[in-house]
Amino acid sequence: IASSIVSFYLPLVVMVFVYSRVFQVA
Repeated sequence: IASSIVSFYLPLVVMVFVYSRVFQVA
């Protein structure tokens, strides 16, 4: 279950991080 949670949240965290950087630059 833990690996399932990580595989779900890791892309989510990365996407939020990238989106926040793009929003900050723009």
